[in-house]
Amino acid sequence: MRGFCALKNEEILKLAKSCADSWIKHQSKTGLIPHSIENQFSRLDPQTDFAVVLLKLSEITGKKKYHTSAVKTLNGILKYHKLDVGYVDYVNIETKEKRDFIIQTKFLSLLLKLFLLTYEISKKKIYENDLLKSLIRDR
Repeated sequence: MRGFCALKNEEILKLAKSCADSWIKHQSKTGLIPHSIENQFSRLDPQTDFAVVLLKLSEITGKKKYHTSAVKTLNGILKYHKLDVGYVDYVNIETKEKRDFIIQTKFLSLLLKLFLLTYEISKKKIYENDLLKSLIRDR
C-alpha cells in the first residue's frame, strides 16, 4: 500500500486488490486466513499484517468487503489465538488446535497496530492522519 500512496500508480493498486481478493476467497468460517493454500493453519503475525493491509485497502478503494474481511480476521484472532494469559502463535484452522504457546513479544506489539487501527478507524481516516499513518505503517 505504501507503494501506491507514494507513487499513485494504479497498477500497484490493481495488484494489491488482486492479491487481497485471492486470499479473501480462502478466508475460513473462523475469520482466519490460512498461512498457505496447502496448510490450513493460522499464524498470529500474518493475520495481523493482513488485517491491517485490508483496512488500508478499504480506505483507499472505498470497498467495504476489505473492511468486512479485516474485522472477520480480527474476530478470528480474538476467538482462536487468544488465551487467558496472552496469545498463541499457531492455530489449526480446521481443528482449532493451538500450537506454539511461546510467542515473541514483537508479534504481540504488532498486534497492537490492529487494535489501534480498529479503534481509531471509526473516528479518523488512516491516510489523513499523519500520527495514525506513522503508527501503523509497515515494518
